[in-house]
Amino acid sequence: MGKENVTIKDIALKTGFSKSTVSRVLCYDEHVSPETREKILACAKSLNFQPNYFAKGLKTRQSKTIAFLVPNIEIMIYPAIIQAITAECRKRGYTILLCDVQEDKEIAKEYVRKLKSRNVDGFIFSTALNDGNENTEIREAVEAGIPCVNLLRTDGSSAPSVILDNRKGSEMGVEYLIEKGKRKIAYLQGQEYLKLYEDRLQGYIETLEKHGIAVRQDLIWHGYDGSDRIATKIVPERIRSGIEIDALFCASDNLAVDAIHALREMGIRIPEDISVVGYDNVPISELFIPRLTSISQPFKEMGKRAVDILIDMIENKIPNADKEYVFEPVLLIRDTVK
Repeated sequence: MGKENVTIKDIALKTGFSKSTVSRVLCYDEHVSPETREKILACAKSLNFQPNYFAKGLKTRQSKTIAFLVPNIEIMIYPAIIQAITAECRKRGYTILLCDVQEDKEIAKEYVRKLKSRNVDGFIFSTALNDGNENTEIREAVEAGIPCVNLLRTDGSSAPSVILDNRKGSEMGVEYLIEKGKRKIAYLQGQEYLKLYEDRLQGYIETLEKHGIAVRQDLIWHGYDGSDRIATKIVPERIRSGIEIDALFCASDNLAVDAIHALREMGIRIPEDISVVGYDNVPISELFIPRLTSISQPFKEMGKRAVDILIDMIENKIPNADKEYVFEPVLLIRDTVK
């Protein structure tokens, strides 16, 4: 029997179970005994059965599909997140659609509008900006009644968010530098239109104040011009202007790597002359020489949690999800602080 002709009825006839029981097993219904599930799945595999999710979606209005919108696929934090999201979706019987919006809100809105009409079951957004009025793609999906979850970033909508305690991460990094005797700690800022970077800046400021160290505006450096990193330009400019620092706390590992390259070209040694701490713990941070001390985010756990929350919302297991799910950062001590 060719796999294109196999139906639920064929599996029911071969196994002796009812069509409704077979359907529940193939739809990942938990209210079926393990023995029954095993027999039906074995039969389906032997017959090369392939479920027709399109036809099923017409009946149930569900496609078993989730869309994940990322701001830019080249950002190094996303591979681990995508891997975790994909694995959890497969585990729970869903397919993931990866949508790279290329930092463009119009592209994001286009994705949402097209996917809404194709019965996508839910959205995971990593595209929220500080100004809630700009998050039209998220607002449109929420207002359409489609389950949505924010990941890493948060907006002003009713969608739950899976985020990091970004202030605490900065606190941990700056505390560590102060413990090492650093007092002239510069801060290399991320994109100011993202709340996570605003929170990281606040963590830096509050920690200095807690230790009685003056917050100097000339030590807060802009690492971005729009979406472009400019650390390789800004760091040498500030150092050559006569500003003296003994440490540099960076809002991301990308900025930290750029800063270290720039400092090396100036003949400044890391960490002998200036200590550097990054943020995110992307893969390059451990491969870089010297290995980068960084604030780590549990990306895989956060991605898995976002999927679980969203699917539970889709399946009405938690119709009223919590507003925020906050994960704890971890300081990873390596070689760029002395």
